[in-house]
Amino acid sequence: MRLVAHDQEVCGISIQNNRVASGGNDGSVFVWNLQSEKFIHANKLHSGAVKALSWCPWKTNLLASGGGSKDHKIVFLNT
Repeated sequence: MRLVAHDQEVCGISIQNNRVASGGNDGSVFVWNLQSEKFIHANKLHSGAVKALSWCPWKTNLLASGGGSKDHKIVFLNT
């Protein structure tokens, strides 16, 4: 399987159940359903690179993304 969406480098990924989230150097976050290979969510959430992604272990639809040195934000996304 090959998932293509980012305009720049992918800086991080996180997988939980049948979903994968990826964060890019362009500040975008993409979430896919691995069974259907379809987007669940796509958005430019950060003004800099997305350096960290993590799914919440007790609320499975909650994703946290952390921006790099140009951004300095943590964004919580209800997928």
